[in-house]
Amino acid sequence: MKAAMIGSGNMGTALAGLLAENGWKVTCWDHVPEVVEDIHKNHRNERYLPGVELHPSIQGELILERVVKEASMVVVAVPSPYFRHVMAESLPFLKTEAVVLNVAKGLEPSTSKRLSEVFAETARHSSERFVTLAGPAVAMDFSRKKPTCVLAASESESCRTKVAAALTHSHFRVDTISDVAGAEWGGVLKNVYAIGLGLLDGLDSGGSNLRAAFAVASMNEMRRLGTALGAQAETLNGLAGLGDLVATGFSTESHNRRLGEYLGRGKNFEDALDAMGGGVPEGVRSATLAVELAAKQKVEVPIAAAVEACLKTPVVARPRFLAQVLKAC
Repeated sequence: MKAAMIGSGNMGTALAGLLAENGWKVTCWDHVPEVVEDIHKNHRNERYLPGVELHPSIQGELILERVVKEASMVVVAVPSPYFRHVMAESLPFLKTEAVVLNVAKGLEPSTSKRLSEVFAETARHSSERFVTLAGPAVAMDFSRKKPTCVLAASESESCRTKVAAALTHSHFRVDTISDVAGAEWGGVLKNVYAIGLGLLDGLDSGGSNLRAAFAVASMNEMRRLGTALGAQAETLNGLAGLGDLVATGFSTESHNRRLGEYLGRGKNFEDALDAMGGGVPEGVRSATLAVELAAKQKVEVPIAAAVEACLKTPVVARPRFLAQVLKAC
């Protein structure tokens, strides 16, 4: 059984390790030569998953065609803005029976489309082979064998079952659902509120009481907007929504939460990104898109709007953030 990992960040690398432990022959692709070389020669990825020793069978590769052409499962672990491009580059070499598992949690910025919709446009004839991984999966945690529970969402029962079987391990449980829209919207929206939880901590106002109230209010917003956009409330109330929000919003490993914390401490946006080592967390794009989509759906999202304001104009919006949160809670 051969699996292709497109994107070797922390999540892609951690999932590669999980698949390898379950007997899959995994080849990882990335556009950064140093990352690929580290994986291939040293069985490590110190840039994105420091301190974790990878399964010795995992290989690294810089040429995308070689990675995907023989794979029966292709895992796409790239940020949402690059999803369409890497799929377009991969599809000519993809086996028609291959399952495509997406782990990115975001929307396509230029179209505001969910990634399953982007895949359907790109793949057309094979769109039913698409599966979304949803739920709380902090890569550093499960790469160190800390128990994790997630969801595989697909309209195809056989495809989501295949993904669940491939990933399930003694410390990694995978359940299946058919609500792809709910799985994707939960993954998109939780990042926005995770930034907000980080802002509370950075402002030194995020005590346990307020964090709990913030999480409840955030879930109410997520459910209002998500169901208006086609998600099932039950999905958002479970691992794909609430569970993912708790993990991302409270984990010290979360880029979205860390960005909020740096902004709350007084850094401007660029300095906050520099302090994190570069890269724009998915929640930044998602905040703007969530506010825009809420306006179109005539849904009130005051917390998401307050987060977006802090991302755009932190000096102006930061002093007002706590008052807006208290009002929304």
